[in-house]
Amino acid sequence: MTDEDRRAAVALELRHASSALAAARLLRDAALYNDALSRLYYALFHTMTALLLTEGVEPRRHRSLPGLLGAKFANRKT
Repeated sequence: MTDEDRRAAVALELRHASSALAAARLLRDAALYNDALSRLYYALFHTMTALLLTEGVEPRRHRSLPGLLGAKFANRKT
């Protein structure tokens, strides 16, 4: 993946995250809490995918995200 492709993929993931968060807020306001939680999950998923993409990591499955995040960011020194 080129740097330009990576930037485009990050931007797309962040747009998806923003859309999912907006939907979650609407669903929460309508007292549809289970549906709001589902949208929040996707907002977080897309945000974390964007974060990993900035590091050159391309997650392939939802279930791989926690391990990839831990491997990439858990032991970093600031």
